[in-house]
Amino acid sequence: MKLTSNAKQIAARFLSRAKGTQRAVLAGLTAVAVAINKEQVENLSGSGEKGGFPVAVRSGHLRRSADMEVVGGANPHADVINTAVYAAKIHNSNGPFLEDARKKVNMKKVFASGFSPKFKGA
Repeated sequence: MKLTSNAKQIAARFLSRAKGTQRAVLAGLTAVAVAINKEQVENLSGSGEKGGFPVAVRSGHLRRSADMEVVGGANPHADVINTAVYAAKIHNSNGPFLEDARKKVNMKKVFASGFSPKFKGA
């Protein structure tokens, strides 16, 4: 009895699926980060009234300091931040504008919408 193996083909297929899954996860994370960052900017786009949301815009620096980063690798994650020195003060006086932004986004739904198109065919 002669045995043959297609182990190389199977390994290549699994590697391709793993890469496709990684791309899909990063796409989902990116979609979530973009949605939360957009909400953060909305929370920082007020007309000038004091307190609450949206936060009054004076110079626009707080809004311009909204940022995000998506990191791949073994521990993929997304960070949505605000780098303005006084962001914590605004957070404490007006309310948690970034936390509120996170709560407004349906992360499961947004992740799935970013994930699904990249995962097809993997």
